[in-house]
Amino acid sequence: MRKIILIVVLILFAVGTAEAGDWAMSVYGCKLSNSSLSDTFVGKAEYSDSYLVTLAISKEMAVLWNRLQIESEGQVVKHFGDQDHWAVNVVPVVFRWKAFPWDSYVDTSVAFGGGVSYAFSQPKVEAIGNPDSPKLLGYLVFEVGFGIKQLPCWTLITRLHHRSGAGGIFSGKRDASNAVGVGIRYDF
Repeated sequence: MRKIILIVVLILFAVGTAEAGDWAMSVYGCKLSNSSLSDTFVGKAEYSDSYLVTLAISKEMAVLWNRLQIESEGQVVKHFGDQDHWAVNVVPVVFRWKAFPWDSYVDTSVAFGGGVSYAFSQPKVEAIGNPDSPKLLGYLVFEVGFGIKQLPCWTLITRLHHRSGAGGIFSGKRDASNAVGVGIRYDF
């Protein structure tokens, strides 16, 4: 019960209390790798038999130049496969660019954000080669979304879900894990 209360508090903290703005809910699934972030970006990551499913709630906090949306996001994550545990991620700042020349055909957005991630058990995949891998690490999210005008509230998303020591800030750890996957976002 304490874990559920902590999850709710972290999500409420992440989405804040701003008076104006829109909400969104995303659900996505990913496959996990303990390869470096750079190897993941260039398609050289080696993936383990480990997966995650994430429920994310986000809140628009501001819009700049009618193009750049600033959001806050809270996530609840269930890992399964080679590692089996729950985690929460708090992402106080997500930058979402929403203006592309082809938006009249495919409504596109690109998002990037950073925060913290807490695993309720030590992640086994992250502990490979580092048995003292911490439960609390930095968190980054990279997202590309694609929508169509006929369904304006729905977006197909691809996400990179990254946990790391943030260049050694968290317990001297550098890379920890990356997960790449797809999901759906609903704006309300």
